[in-house]
Amino acid sequence: MTMRFFKLICIGAFALSSMIAPAKEVKDTLYSNSGDRIILTYNVTHSGNQMSVRFTGAQKKLGQSNQKKYKKLDEVAVVFFDRNGNYADMKFDGLETKAFMVPANVTYSRSGDGYFLINDNPSLQFTVAQNEDAVLNLPIYLASYEGKRHYKVFTQCGTLALSSKQTKRSGGNQGGGGRSNGGGGGNIHAANADNIQIEGITSEELVDEGLSPSEEALIRINGVKSMLEDATEYPFDEELTHEVSMLRELRFKVTDDEDVSKQITEVLALYDSKKKELAGAAKADQQAQAAQEAQAAQAAQARNDSISAAQILQSEEDKKNMMWIGGGIGALVLLFLGGKQIMQMVNQNKLQKQQKAMMENMMKMTQQQTNPMANIPGLNGMSGVPGANGIPDLTHLGGAAATIPGVKEAQKTINNAKSTAQQVQQQTRTMSREAEAAKQKLMSMRAAKQGQVAPAAGQTTPPQGANNSRPVAVKPQAHSSLNDAIPSKYKRLAPKRKDTPNT
Repeated sequence: MTMRFFKLICIGAFALSSMIAPAKEVKDTLYSNSGDRIILTYNVTHSGNQMSVRFTGAQKKLGQSNQKKYKKLDEVAVVFFDRNGNYADMKFDGLETKAFMVPANVTYSRSGDGYFLINDNPSLQFTVAQNEDAVLNLPIYLASYEGKRHYKVFTQCGTLALSSKQTKRSGGNQGGGGRSNGGGGGNIHAANADNIQIEGITSEELVDEGLSPSEEALIRINGVKSMLEDATEYPFDEELTHEVSMLRELRFKVTDDEDVSKQITEVLALYDSKKKELAGAAKADQQAQAAQEAQAAQAAQARNDSISAAQILQSEEDKKNMMWIGGGIGALVLLFLGGKQIMQMVNQNKLQKQQKAMMENMMKMTQQQTNPMANIPGLNGMSGVPGANGIPDLTHLGGAAATIPGVKEAQKTINNAKSTAQQVQQQTRTMSREAEAAKQKLMSMRAAKQGQVAPAAGQTTPPQGANNSRPVAVKPQAHSSLNDAIPSKYKRLAPKRKDTPNT
């Protein structure tokens, strides 16, 4: 059952294809005001009063201004619309767009999306009234994809003209009837180039059309004029250069039409004038750009020089600051060391004064210790004998003065003085005892000389039988051998005896 159904479908399709006219591939070239170019490829099929158009491709070449803005050509889409707004799942903004319109003798069912992207190979179906010619004008736009199903329309590349009579033109793969400003099919012939459009027909298609040199020249003249109006930069694009080259060749082929030859000369002169103008402008722009670059370089160099000078000044200032800081630190160090040295000198001077005063005190004490007999009681007139009384205790000075320079010599002298003082003390004590014994012996001898018993020291005894009312002083009895009683070494100390007169 399935195989039989498949065979029936194949037979029906074959029968249907035999009734439909063969499809014709058409190429049209469209231009924008910014110098953008689009070559559209599509198939047109007629079946009775039905006309089908299926787009198969689009070649894009952006102008110089748009090439700088839209560097990724694969993100630039060729699009046309069959209604304004209310699109299904896409957003279009930027340039205001127009939907294509159908004439009264054509029936068309609008699409659900409302837009057609040429890259998706869309198809259009039209119903044309019987035995009537119909022309449909499709405004073509370029849009940049911004992401998230959003397109920005930035230019219009003319209008594609679709004619229901295109398939009647001779030839196989010929160019279509597309024009930037509309136009129909059929043979092209005009006496003035202003009435002819060139954008939709290539040079190869012109040859296939079987046109005369004058007719071809008129078409190329119009195309060159149109491209010269759109040209804003030099050098020109390849297509304009090619058209001018072909027009120069046609100038020698057109020999029977003076008017066409004149128009060719005028267009070539216009081309040369435009070329000279744009070349001069480009050169001026280059010079201005070079001057701006030179000024920018000079400004950058001046800025770098100023920065370098500022850095040098800052470096010198930093060096000066470091020198001042180093000098200040050095001055503080010197001041500290000088103050310390001055303090050491002051302390040393004070220590020397203290040592000098101490030495003077020790000399005084040494002198006092060397003359101890001056303070011995009972030794009248014996000041030259050194005594032991009044010697200060110098032992506590040893620890304090041990570290003073010269103290060791002074201590040695003091020790010698102490030793001498001790010897003097011993001798003084011995002499004192001997002097006291001699004094007692002398008094005993005086008492014995008088025949009386010597009283105690400091005591007076009245004579026997005398009046006790008045004390009587007892005179010591003279002794004939007084000098013999005094030891020989003390004879010089004994007072001289005065002879007592006889009563």
